[in-house]
Amino acid sequence: SFMPMGTLLSTQSTGDCLTSVCDGLGAPVLVPDSADVPDDQNDCTLDDCSSGAPTHTPLGLGEPCQPGTCDGAGNCLGCLTADDCGSSTFCAQRSCNLGVCGLSYTAVGTSLPAGQQTLADCQDLQCNGAGSFGTAPDPLDLPVEDGLQCTSEQCIAGSPQHAPKGLDEPCNDGFGTVCDGLGACVECNSAGQCANQGGICENATC
Repeated sequence: SFMPMGTLLSTQSTGDCLTSVCDGLGAPVLVPDSADVPDDQNDCTLDDCSSGAPTHTPLGLGEPCQPGTCDGAGNCLGCLTADDCGSSTFCAQRSCNLGVCGLSYTAVGTSLPAGQQTLADCQDLQCNGAGSFGTAPDPLDLPVEDGLQCTSEQCIAGSPQHAPKGLDEPCNDGFGTVCDGLGACVECNSAGQCANQGGICENATC
């Protein structure tokens, strides 16, 4: 007698979208089996069965895979764009060339953009040529004006300073007329700078 039609046979091929069964007339036949999905070990394809035949449809561009992202044609690349390789900074730029990530550095001594600088600190943020940055003295990044007429804003060895102006330099802060050499505006530094306050019998003092 013949085995009933559709009886599963013990010998099967895995992942071929087919199942081997009896035809009811004593012969084995292969019938489509959509559950016998093949695995092509490719992260960038969708494995399926269509009318008893394996299919491997490419996943969309940019879908994740190992080690990177899919190119839309069934290939897994390390990158498609520079963003796949990580974040870029002013001093270190990511790149993607033919699926391979790259990294380039801004030249040593290049100043960071103004928006990334700290103003009025006598320092300049500069790339170090290895992807990071450090500081260098900047004599033009003067400290904030302190409002005193007898001081001058300077950068000295990379440090903000409010250095006193010279003795007797003119000023007009309050009742003052000259600088005292220590940063203050005073009426006088010597008696000769004072007007006589009385008659011939009085001496001006400071």
